Amino acid sequence: MQMEHLPSKTPEMVRKDFYVHLLAYNLIRTVQLQASGQHTVAPLALSLKATIQHLTHFTCLLAHATDEQRAYEYEQLIFLVSTEKLPFRPNRVEPRVVKRRPKKYPRLSMPRQQLRRKCQHRKIDAKTLKTVPAY
Repeated sequence: MQMEHLPSKTPEMVRKDFYVHLLAYNLIRTVQLQASGQHTVAPLALSLKATIQHLTHFTCLLAHATDEQRAYEYEQLIFLVSTEKLPFRPNRVEPRVVKRRPKKYPRLSMPRQQLRRKCQHRKIDAKTLKTVPAY
């Protein structure tokens, strides 16, 4: 759900971001639970990613619909979610490893403008951020 990096700077905003993600996750799982109850499917057999995609697609429709249309659209959403079942994969093992390679550049640890000024005044290697001897 894209929580690897929270862009917030203060602890209060990080907390708010976390709670918004938690609320969204609970909404998605609630839709899955309703779909499983109405169409006799196991809730854990439904695809989380497909539910997110369908919910994203239907959000605009549900927001701008009248009450009667909203009820119909929601029933369509529940039906679509109930059809997105995960395949049966016995003995499947997925290792928890990081695929992305680390970058060869260091992290930006000061404001960009300040680093630019520092690089202009002294000859600094941009890859290592170390001073290069002048010849």
